[in-house]
Amino acid sequence: MTEPPEIFFRKSPLYAVLFATTQNLTAPYTPYLESPRGTDGIFGADALVTVPHGFSREMATALPGLWYCMHLPNIFPQLVDIPFSSLKDGQSLSLDHQFFFAPIQLFSRSFIETWPPWAAPTLAVCPDELLDEVRRNSEALGFALPAVAYSELSDSSLKSHWRAIHSFFAPETPYLGYEPTLTKRLDLSLTSLPTRWLARQVRHESAEDTSADLVQLIREVQVYQRILTDDEHSVPGFAVEAVAPTEKRHPRPRTPVTLALPGVAAAYSRKVYSTSIRSRIESIAAMDDQDTWSPEIHNRRDSLVERSAIELLATHRAIAQTGVGLMLPSVPREAFIALADLERHFMSSPSGPVVSRLLARLDGAARSIWTDALTEAIAGASALTVFSNFPFGLLAYPGDTSPLSSRLPIAYQPLNPLSQTMQRELTYTPSIDFSQGFSVLVAECIPSSDPVGTISRSAWSFAEQLVKDGGYPIDFNAIETLSVSDLRSAIEEKLPAIIVISAHGAYRVGSNLAGLMIGDEICLGPEFGELPPVVILSACHVAPRGAGVVSITDLLLRQGAHAVLGTQVPVDVRYNSILLTRLFVYLSETLMNREGYSTLLDAWHHVQTSNAVNDILNGNRQLSNWGLRHDADGNWVLGEFMESKSKGRIRLGHVYQDTEQVLAEMADERGIGQKVRGWFRQPGYVPESLFYVFAGTPERIHLRL
Repeated sequence: MTEPPEIFFRKSPLYAVLFATTQNLTAPYTPYLESPRGTDGIFGADALVTVPHGFSREMATALPGLWYCMHLPNIFPQLVDIPFSSLKDGQSLSLDHQFFFAPIQLFSRSFIETWPPWAAPTLAVCPDELLDEVRRNSEALGFALPAVAYSELSDSSLKSHWRAIHSFFAPETPYLGYEPTLTKRLDLSLTSLPTRWLARQVRHESAEDTSADLVQLIREVQVYQRILTDDEHSVPGFAVEAVAPTEKRHPRPRTPVTLALPGVAAAYSRKVYSTSIRSRIESIAAMDDQDTWSPEIHNRRDSLVERSAIELLATHRAIAQTGVGLMLPSVPREAFIALADLERHFMSSPSGPVVSRLLARLDGAARSIWTDALTEAIAGASALTVFSNFPFGLLAYPGDTSPLSSRLPIAYQPLNPLSQTMQRELTYTPSIDFSQGFSVLVAECIPSSDPVGTISRSAWSFAEQLVKDGGYPIDFNAIETLSVSDLRSAIEEKLPAIIVISAHGAYRVGSNLAGLMIGDEICLGPEFGELPPVVILSACHVAPRGAGVVSITDLLLRQGAHAVLGTQVPVDVRYNSILLTRLFVYLSETLMNREGYSTLLDAWHHVQTSNAVNDILNGNRQLSNWGLRHDADGNWVLGEFMESKSKGRIRLGHVYQDTEQVLAEMADERGIGQKVRGWFRQPGYVPESLFYVFAGTPERIHLRL
């Protein structure tokens, strides 16, 4: 684990935002779990939750305080004038607002130890009826400022709190000022609040919303981002014009983008909710001028409460990355249906041409998602964080021929249940440093008598030998774990940084779950105990999205995993092994300073996109025979493609089309171009590498510091 650089941070503020609960807590706080009716959560069977995303109404009472604290400094250096270079460096550090977000019963000294060691207790905000108790407790716990009730929150109190925080923590430094006002439009806050933070530093002006035009706001952020990296413009008084950048005069800066994409599959709603409850479900629009901040946010109807909570999650992440955030409209019902049909097709013998048609149908069903603002934001994105139940990366950016996952690194934060997502996002997640090496445990859960188990063992034995022969700083162990107890024992003994669980997927549509088969048990995660930071599921369809099932890929985030890689569809064990072995090679090469990937997410994106050539050549016997076999002189098509022919030829967003073009040219040189082009179409190939999702925070697993 790494802590923020002392020279830049010193300490960061921590805000306690509290809510009451009628539950008599007799055990440590456990966030709301699966059932939207509350039967599995701490709030009891009669708990009220919103639909369709499942947000506890009692937790919602904290929304006004959370939104208020989101306008306070996320790091103490925000109080002063920060060098542009430090602002730019901070983008990769995840500078979250730090919250202690919990029921009033847990606001005691015993829980202080759960706070980050470098966080400074600063301000508690609570419902009016809790003020006396919270004020006594916060004073006893050493909070810098007196607790405040929702009815006291205003633009005036916000300015006072900024100045009081400066006076308490940094009185010897010149105060920057230009305090923000409370945002009037929560639907714009995902972009407007990060923009205000930059405006205060770059323009030294009052941090207020300057525009209700999202495209204009995004372009303004892009100009600020350019200033941070352009020495010529890094001077006070530089004029900021939020104009559309051109590639020639103003190269578009690359900025982290956070997307909030609400919606649940219709199949999920039918399984979980009664007809009367389903009638409460409303679609969420991309923009809503009635979506304003108020001390009464939590008393609104379900769709507005959920909207406010989802916007807050994305705003929290966008500010942490000094990036851009967008609230998108609910995923259309037809898009989930098209996705379910696509995933269902993979459960038989998938056909390349059919998969292409189904992906095109999915794009058509989701076309309404593509607003001008979204197109503008992704054009300048360096990576995406997507809060959604929908695999946004399967959609193609307008004009692209391959899905978004081939254009940008994408990390997912599942939305359901929303109470759990809120608790996870607002809980401190440390960065993990792999730069000095790490350990890997491959847990083989498939018996050797199973043909898949035989192939898997052979593949992981090869990977283990490859790591050993390469002299990489990785401790690599493959162990047979044919029961849950064996798996738990192996984790406890080896304490790996990364665990690969090689198992059969257990997708049970009727039971609304997708787990792993370990021995004779279907496992969803709690059986494994505390998990290492990174979990890779080498198994079929453990993260399907079309039917809204409860998936182990999402559930493992509750077992201590920071990042979980899972598959949406059934995958071929041979090709899955190639893909994951390539991932470990690139991680290792980065540690040896022969590759330059900064994070696990960056390395994975390269592996995923560059695997297009393997998808194509493994797609059918004819292509495999042509591309993967060595000739009498020891030459082979795949080797030549990787070493020379593909250099500078493969465009992000067009990886399969461009790979086909290069391979076809190589076939022309060998006199069989027409035949190879025919093999691309019939029997075709399946772009299997696109159907993986990384859930959690793989961008916080650092390979280089």
